[in-house]
Amino acid sequence: MRAAGVRQFGDQVESLELPEPRALRPDEVLIDVRAAGVGNWDEFVRTGSWDLGIRPPMALGVEAAGLVTAVGDRVTGIRPGDRVTTHAVPLREQGAWAERFIAAAEHIAAVPADITFDVAAALAVPALTADQAIGAALAIRAGQTVLVNGAGGVTGGMLVQLAAHRGATVIATALERALARGVEITLLLEGNPIPRVPEAELAIAGSLASKNSCSATRCSARAPTQP
Repeated sequence: MRAAGVRQFGDQVESLELPEPRALRPDEVLIDVRAAGVGNWDEFVRTGSWDLGIRPPMALGVEAAGLVTAVGDRVTGIRPGDRVTTHAVPLREQGAWAERFIAAAEHIAAVPADITFDVAAALAVPALTADQAIGAALAIRAGQTVLVNGAGGVTGGMLVQLAAHRGATVIATALERALARGVEITLLLEGNPIPRVPEAELAIAGSLASKNSCSATRCSARAPTQP
């Protein structure tokens, strides 16, 4: 199968021809990849700084979205043809920058029909990061006030949305150039209606987090509709 990755750690990324995926283990899902996320963490993998459990030659990438093509014998609730996204580490075989990707079923989240694959693939790591910060680390509750510095990025936008979803008052900051990237920054006056996070994006974030909008009177940010 076609892939993008490295022949040895430290090499530049190039096109590779890799073997087709092996037979699935009972708890695994095979995904026909339609989009894959790209982040600075992939550079850590390329240079060997982040050990994902496999060695080159290898496809890079830890975020994938696409259609399920097969499931292991013990997988329930996931069927061939389902739209899914995943952030599956350590890797079970190759990375996500390939035509097909094997993931643990517990790392799979459903993708609603109104979310495109490219958005779903770019959402996994930022959504998990934001959920861990708002939930596990800070345990944000209704009535609290949260300052998100750098809300113009995908992770920052998710932090705003998840905090607002918990009922917190959110104050968000972002550089002007975030506007040029298509991020919607809305300045609000006290008492004005406040946009809400799309429920589909919250569903993906919550689903990934379980397996592993804004009431501000200052400003609010919504994550970009494209990665």
